[in-house]
Amino acid sequence: MKVSAGKWVNCEGRLLVCYSDAENLAGVMIEGQDETTIRNQAESIAEVIKAQIG
Repeated sequence: MKVSAGKWVNCEGRLLVCYSDAENLAGVMIEGQDETTIRNQAESIAEVIKAQIG
């Protein structure tokens, strides 16, 4: 799976994505300065993951 992070390149913070193949679950953790930006990024990543794994 490929995800473009181009629009987030200049952001400061951390991103962690964990996937459990055994349980078909993914977790996304984002840390940063702006809550709205973080929420939007997390939702975008979640949409990509849902599209790929269901």
